[in-house]
Amino acid sequence: FSTYRACKGNAPYRFETGAVADRSLKNAALGLLMELDDEEVHSECEAQFGEADNMTARIAALSMMADRGGQNRADVHARFEKEWEDDPLVLDKWFTLQAMSSRPETFVEVQKLLAHPKFEYTNPNRVRARRRIRPTPSRWRWRSRRTRPAAVVWSHEAMGACDGMLAGGCTLPAPGRIRT
Repeated sequence: FSTYRACKGNAPYRFETGAVADRSLKNAALGLLMELDDEEVHSECEAQFGEADNMTARIAALSMMADRGGQNRADVHARFEKEWEDDPLVLDKWFTLQAMSSRPETFVEVQKLLAHPKFEYTNPNRVRARRRIRPTPSRWRWRSRRTRPAAVVWSHEAMGACDGMLAGGCTLPAPGRIRT
């Protein structure tokens, strides 16, 4: 906690080298602490989300809560969705963060998100942007195949099917073809 708290500070957002470095170190420290899956750390992450005066800090906290958010995970994601529901680019980030989660129930949650009224397959640029959610193989090195999020494997296959999509949409692979 000492590194996180040392970088936390109460200074207003500044785009300066030192401030950027502090935010980066703070978010990295919080990310490591979130791996402990401890309620005190979850509370700290939720506080960062609520108190953030910039999108970098909010997205960092939201991203960490997508994986390990504790009891208030769903509430934090609902608050973010409500706040940004009219901004398609920010909402795309919200969809992406949830699809990148390594939680066991991610695949089921992604299936629900596919039915979300703000999720669109009809805009090729947005589908291609979502395709970026699949990490490069170098990001998979630290995970075994068993722990790789189902959504990553699914997105790799599903979004690949959308590469040549027409205005009418695309065909997703059948659930039986999804590997975990």
